[in-house]
Amino acid sequence: MMNESQPRPTPFVARLERMYPIVEIVCVALFLVALFVQPAWRNDALAASLTVLAAVFFLRAFSPPKKKPEETDIRTHVLLPKLLGIGSSVCLIGFLFYLLHLEGADQMLLIGTGTLAGCLVGSIMAAVKSSNVLETLLPLILRGAAVAALGVYGLYRLGLFN
Repeated sequence: MMNESQPRPTPFVARLERMYPIVEIVCVALFLVALFVQPAWRNDALAASLTVLAAVFFLRAFSPPKKKPEETDIRTHVLLPKLLGIGSSVCLIGFLFYLLHLEGADQMLLIGTGTLAGCLVGSIMAAVKSSNVLETLLPLILRGAAVAALGVYGLYRLGLFN
């Protein structure tokens, strides 16, 4: 009988979770090559890499925690990873819209970057209280900070800081 305290992912989800880091590295590499080398297929590569990266962040937000959080840790082990993943995916799609000059880029960048900024402040405050939180959330915090920097750059280039 399955232990009800910790849900077990299906084999497909478990395999997908193992592939997340590889997919992230490939997408970031493709994004950087397309951005700086500027080949003929630049827009297609940017769209594919940012869309897949946003999908990975979104799916990772809903993966179950490795260990069952205590009642007091629900906010830091369940809510913050979800908000960081969703905010990152919204920010990445907003940056894609900015690069492709589509409407709605400024709204998505503002919502995604604002969500990430709030989550990063909340994560830092939670990490000050408990070192356990920093150990768990550090990879998500670093990813969120990188995507937030991308969002701030996009907002700056759109002229929202002038």
